[in-house]
Amino acid sequence: MITFTLFFACAQIAPFESPARGLEFFGKINADWAVIDADSGLEAATGDYGNGAVLRRARLGLMGPVHEGVDLKMTADLAAAEIRDAFFDVHGIVDQGFFRLGHFREPMGLVNQTPSHFLTFMERPMSSSLFPSRNLGIAWRREWKQELATFTIGIFRESNDPGESIDDGSGNEMALTGRWSWAPYHVGEGDQMVHIGSSFSWRNPDAGMVQFDGDLGTTIGPSLVDTGALTAEQVLLLGADVAWQSGANVLAAELEYASFDQKSGDRPTMIGWYLEASHFLTGEARTYKLSRPAFAPPDPAQNWNQADGIGAWELGLRISQLDLDDQSVAGGTGRNLGVALNWYLTSNLRLQTNVFRVTRDGEGDANVFAMRFHLDF
Repeated sequence: MITFTLFFACAQIAPFESPARGLEFFGKINADWAVIDADSGLEAATGDYGNGAVLRRARLGLMGPVHEGVDLKMTADLAAAEIRDAFFDVHGIVDQGFFRLGHFREPMGLVNQTPSHFLTFMERPMSSSLFPSRNLGIAWRREWKQELATFTIGIFRESNDPGESIDDGSGNEMALTGRWSWAPYHVGEGDQMVHIGSSFSWRNPDAGMVQFDGDLGTTIGPSLVDTGALTAEQVLLLGADVAWQSGANVLAAELEYASFDQKSGDRPTMIGWYLEASHFLTGEARTYKLSRPAFAPPDPAQNWNQADGIGAWELGLRISQLDLDDQSVAGGTGRNLGVALNWYLTSNLRLQTNVFRVTRDGEGDANVFAMRFHLDF
């Protein structure tokens, strides 16, 4: 329904006799494989892990201007059969900033705002699951390009994969979400910089229920930690993030916090964090994209070819933790220590390899070897 509605709105504001207004067609494919060796004690707590493969993403989209001051982005994931992005950016209503309307990512966290094809690892750290993904909403955003600063505030309504949100009598599913970021120190383009940011969200949960979980570093297999569905009346999410870049090196850290009221009077607290470092062995430097903000991968200095081009090679290290145990909630505490080796054959063709050592306190460990073939266009 949301797809047809936005297409209809697009037709109303853009003269039909002039369809070519700079719209761009894009897409991405992620094909994943994983080999998992888990302790029997861990599998008794989480479910069985097996080796497998999955078409993680098969996305097609359209983006660009449809009218003076109006930009469109629409993305569908054929692998998951769901709407991802479907929104308009409207400029010129106020002197500064712009409004975004539709189905899009809530402005929470650094890694949650980072597109999947920007990530050093195949998946985001398990701690990031405390924050929401895409929902229906309206937000106002302001960017200060010279200072490399952003501020976003929005009202959202929790929605399902098709982009629907319908009252069921047990909650209004509304959220107020905001984020600011700033690079107080930056020299050149990817030479030296420091990024800081923080986020918040005050939420009435969908149907008066919440659930938090975290995976092993791959979507193949059951979650490592999981609270199951819990009653909740109000949810508060908070986050703080920091990053440093020096040429080919990037270091990032983030703290995620969630608390919620239960009818019993309890107010459990869930806490997650990660620390991640990456280095391009071939000397390239990531680019800081203010529109997210996020660190985008570079074009290889030399594309791979059979003669002498080796592409770009990146090494990543990450440790993350998610604690879902507090008061009456027993979702488990998990940790993930991972190494990534990425081969960028070209700017849009990549082979990713991840190795993880995963632990759930009191239950057991697992070793994970995962690979991804990535193509975007």
